[in-house]
Amino acid sequence: MVFQKHIQRRTSGHRSVGILLPMPRAARKAPGGQVYHVLNRSVGKMHLFGKDADFEAFQRVMIEAHQRHPIRILSYCVLSNHWHFAVWPDADGQVTAFFR
Repeated sequence: MVFQKHIQRRTSGHRSVGILLPMPRAARKAPGGQVYHVLNRSVGKMHLFGKDADFEAFQRVMIEAHQRHPIRILSYCVLSNHWHFAVWPDADGQVTAFFR
């Protein structure tokens, strides 16, 4: 996990062993009726897509996601190590549902 919280307890003046717990992330709010720029980048600029078949597979997954969770897609761009979408949801929760 990227973000962790280190907890130390003191018991009777002695330190106990520290415990690493995941830090919860607050859910993002994405109300409908607004335009959103959504992007995803790879770690360390590694390639997500190496060949044409990888790009085609990604497009098939996005088509399937759109069939399950319709959302207005204004534009998108897929590069070898990241992608961008401009989406315009009608209702609250559509952005999360589509990209989950």
